[in-house]
Amino acid sequence: MNFNWICMINEKYIRNYPVPMLFLSLIFLVKSLFLAFYVTPLWAVPDEIGHYSYARDLADGKGVPVLGRGGVIGQDVMGYLEKSNNAKPARNWISQHPPIYYVIASWPLKIGELVTNDNDILWRIPRIISALSGALLLLVLFNTLSVIGLDATKAAAVAASIGFIPMVTNLSSGTSHDVTLFLFCAIAINYFTRYIMDREIRCAYWCALWLSLAAGVKVMTPLALSVPMVAILLLELSLPKRVWLKHAVGISMTAFFVPLMWMIRNAVIFGKFLYTSETDRAVLPIPLNKSLADYIHLNNVFDDFSSRFYGMFLDVTPGSGSLLMEGDAAPRHFTMHMYTLAGFPLVAFSLVVLIASCICIWKMFDLYLKAFRLDDINLEKINLMAWLGSWAIVSLCKRLLLLLTIILSTSVVVLFFNLNAGGILTTAIVSASIFLGFMSLPLVLLINDGRDKLFIYGFIIFMVFGSILLIHVYHTYIILGEVRATQGRYLYPVIPLVLLSASIALIKMRVPSMLINISVVILACSELLAFICQVIPFYNGASS
Repeated sequence: MNFNWICMINEKYIRNYPVPMLFLSLIFLVKSLFLAFYVTPLWAVPDEIGHYSYARDLADGKGVPVLGRGGVIGQDVMGYLEKSNNAKPARNWISQHPPIYYVIASWPLKIGELVTNDNDILWRIPRIISALSGALLLLVLFNTLSVIGLDATKAAAVAASIGFIPMVTNLSSGTSHDVTLFLFCAIAINYFTRYIMDREIRCAYWCALWLSLAAGVKVMTPLALSVPMVAILLLELSLPKRVWLKHAVGISMTAFFVPLMWMIRNAVIFGKFLYTSETDRAVLPIPLNKSLADYIHLNNVFDDFSSRFYGMFLDVTPGSGSLLMEGDAAPRHFTMHMYTLAGFPLVAFSLVVLIASCICIWKMFDLYLKAFRLDDINLEKINLMAWLGSWAIVSLCKRLLLLLTIILSTSVVVLFFNLNAGGILTTAIVSASIFLGFMSLPLVLLINDGRDKLFIYGFIIFMVFGSILLIHVYHTYIILGEVRATQGRYLYPVIPLVLLSASIALIKMRVPSMLINISVVILACSELLAFICQVIPFYNGASS
């Protein structure tokens, strides 16, 4: 029998993904599965009881649940949590989300139900999808970094760094849509990168399709990514006017088809396009009289985002205490404990991010120096973006624009520092991201190199995405009177773009492999230390 075709497939796959990268992805998968079945307690991942119950509804053939009108957290799950045989089902607030992730997660559950009736196994089986998503995420990130020209060794190290963030590992060991959403957005950004680099129109459509599928996992967060990304795709289309219009419509319809269908469903059922578990929540009679600056200063918002991005862990004590679940009228008899990582692991992670931010600022000033030195900028008017930038070819206008941007960016950072918005490391990192976002704005009109464009687009989209998220949590605070949604995992959709921009800085500034490898080893050791010294003792203490 001729097995040459198998060898050819393996050779091609290994060439695209070197053995070390495949090994790192496999290690992440094994780590996540081990944690999922032997370490992470049941229902100890954010909203896991809701995510599991949604997947089980689909596995049992009940169809897509309707928020407040059907989807519930079953009596068996609530009985486990309350240590009671008479526990009542609970309203499943996770029914607010579209079904794509839950359709995928229902299949392991269906298969598991054929071979066992042990709830301890069945309740954990959908966690396999998160573990697989995390392992695939590392491969997609590696592929994206290879597209921009980062050599295989550095690309593997940078991609693997995401797998050494304890929160990513934690979510990959639970039933949650967050890592699958992370993966879908990373695939969309992969095609976005390919389009900006190679100008192949099919890549723009693939990007739009994956953005649409990401919104089929969770509507609101991916939309904050889709809008600026699709706008950039349309501005970057290098086509005659009639063809441009055709593809602009096609890309837009593809990107927003799934979320639009979900919004129409909401409108038909609830009478509102954007209907969530908080839509009918009781609000304060008089909204809080607090400015955005007050909100940031008084509530340590950025410290919360930072620490919960790195590692936020939950555990449940069944049958004791009382917890009012979302949508319930009376408290339930269990307690939810929360722990955020602190100490050396968090400081080490913050220092690595801060060093990467400084390298990006170095690269940004390098672009500014090049723009200052050029008397003329020959931007071929190949697309709408280049046409918009054509007015800036006059040296005086260009230099005035750049100087004003530097002054504005510095002023905003100084104002932010005066807010006393958090710890020194968090403040420095947020200040760097604000500075990079504002500094990127004029360069979109002055740069024609694909890789440099990706560098600045990453920071612009991150600034837009972060601003939308901050305004959302601030608005929630004003009308509800409580701090909600300051979860670092909400930043996952845009993280591949930030990683991409940082990697371009590593290429352009010729950062040595040794520094990158040392940073990743520090992250890996920090995660191991965090689990041994903080996470596992927390699980043992909360359960005792």
